[in-house]
Amino acid sequence: MLPEDWEGINGLYEKSEDEIAKELDRQMAAYFIKHHEDDNLIARYTRDEFEEEFNGNDGSLNGVTYFIKIFV
Repeated sequence: MLPEDWEGINGLYEKSEDEIAKELDRQMAAYFIKHHEDDNLIARYTRDEFEEEFNGNDGSLNGVTYFIKIFV
């Protein structure tokens, strides 16, 4: 889902938090065109939310389709 000009995961690490937040907004808007909002995992998470969401993962997440970036 990363834009091609970001050059994959390596490009992700070169982006600022603001650039990534804008990309998340773009991806969510595109996702909601064809999917129900409750079926969305694209979001900004706190550490606790991340742990709750992904530790209970049902196996639907994968590194090919989704990316995760944690800011500390």
